[in-house]
Amino acid sequence: MLEPRSDGRVRAWCKERIEACSAAVDTLPGDTVFLDGEASPGELAGQVLAHLG
Repeated sequence: MLEPRSDGRVRAWCKERIEACSAAVDTLPGDTVFLDGEASPGELAGQVLAHLG
């Protein structure tokens, strides 16, 4: 678990990236897979394997 000090820095860094990442969405290939961080590692592995065929 992150220390509260580190956690605040990480959250600030992430928030600073939102605009740049949102702007980049239109430049990504149509079959780009977005991972939202809500899935478990097993679910993510399943999604990756399904995407790879």
